[in-house]
Amino acid sequence: MRVDRGYSGQLSAGDIKRFLADNGIGVDRAEAALFISPYDDDHDSNLSYHEWLDIIMPRDLGYRQFLETRLSLKPGLTISRSKAFAKHNSKLPYDIEYAVRRIMEGEIELQGLLENAKL
Repeated sequence: MRVDRGYSGQLSAGDIKRFLADNGIGVDRAEAALFISPYDDDHDSNLSYHEWLDIIMPRDLGYRQFLETRLSLKPGLTISRSKAFAKHNSKLPYDIEYAVRRIMEGEIELQGLLENAKL
């Protein structure tokens, strides 16, 4: 997926912002950081590969393994940590990329509401 374009194995707020912009959603860096913060277990302001999978993949281990196997069979797509999510600039099938975009968009909206409720 075109999220980790720098092949760093980490997703930054800038990566999230660019991915969403490519998918028609305009957010600023602070909003993109809202997506990262609740899942950033090591508090480095980035999402590791495993932190990312914890967001987008089901918690049920059996179903998660099934999905990981199915995704890894798609040509040009890997969910391997060493390949940094997918081939450079490759796109997932539309339905999957759209679903990931909706997850990100919903999480940013929810985190924004939570931040506003704290005020």
